[in-house]
Amino acid sequence: MQSQPRTPDDPNADVILRSSDGVDFRVAKRILSHVSPVFTDLFARGFYLQQSTTLPTIILKESSGVLGVLLRLIYPGTAQENPVFRTFEEAQLFLSAIVRYQVVGSYKEQAWKLVNCQFLAEHPVSIYAIVCHYGWQNLVEVAAQETLKIRELALSVQHRKALRAFKATMGC
Repeated sequence: MQSQPRTPDDPNADVILRSSDGVDFRVAKRILSHVSPVFTDLFARGFYLQQSTTLPTIILKESSGVLGVLLRLIYPGTAQENPVFRTFEEAQLFLSAIVRYQVVGSYKEQAWKLVNCQFLAEHPVSIYAIVCHYGWQNLVEVAAQETLKIRELALSVQHRKALRAFKATMGC
């Protein structure tokens, strides 16, 4: 991310989420459980990979950049209006996290808007492949319409890679 706005460090935290690069986020289970059935299940099972000296800790596979944006999206008082992803790959990892944790309702829509605002015009075929892959039918038409704006008949290298990746994930 280009800037690092305030991230959750809840003084009433009852769990630590640790990113893949070792950054700890002190959060409240009840807030995460409200927006993610995956977190609800993790907490109900007591699935903690590591016990810190103060709070149970769950080590996640997301980087601190991706996890930070995810938590700022869903954690009260930490939202940033327009976070900027460094790369399209980082935005893809963010959307993957949204799906992995089954983030619900308006939070999922906000996540889509974050990526859409920055990348739809530049990566319409990739975005189309992503929304098809995740089954986000309400977004397929938006992405498909953007692909119609591609002026070249021949697909660029970027578009061919996106379609190959899409075909691979779909087992084609």
